[in-house]
Amino acid sequence: MEKQMLKILLELQKDMKETKNDIRELRSEQKETKADVSSIRTDLSDTKADVSSIRTDLSDTKADVSSIRTDLSDTKADVFSIRTDLSDTKADVSSIRTDLSDTKADVSSIRTDLSDTKADVSSIRTDLSDTKTDVKTIKETVNRIEASQAEEVISLLKLTKKKSDFEVEYLNTRMTDIDKRVFNLENQVEG
Repeated sequence: MEKQMLKILLELQKDMKETKNDIRELRSEQKETKADVSSIRTDLSDTKADVSSIRTDLSDTKADVSSIRTDLSDTKADVFSIRTDLSDTKADVSSIRTDLSDTKADVSSIRTDLSDTKADVSSIRTDLSDTKTDVKTIKETVNRIEASQAEEVISLLKLTKKKSDFEVEYLNTRMTDIDKRVFNLENQVEG
């Protein structure tokens, strides 16, 4: 009988060692999981910083567009001023026929400037259209990044929780079995 009890005690001791090893492994895996979560948080923080940078760039682009609009307004005012000057020149032409040749040269120069201005305005419109397209692409990219980051974090956390739940349940079962054996041994020793 003592041999059986000794054998049972040795088995219990062996089971307890295995349980301790299992607990150590669980703690190690928990540390790895915490490190993974920390890494995910760092990646998410970096992504947020990138989004903030994109927003800053977008704000700068808007400021540039506003400046272009101001320049365009100034150009329109200049064109209006040129037209006014042209009208005045035409009135002067009728009274000063000797300066007609100089006035024609001035009018030709004004027309060239007006043509250049129209070409500049057309180029600005093209650039503005390209900028709007780029901003839309950036917004779509940011939205995709934000959506995929959230889904990956949730999936990883769910997987980690399932694994932890399984391991805790396993350890609880093992501890319950060990408690039963110890209780039975105590009863046998007392009896």
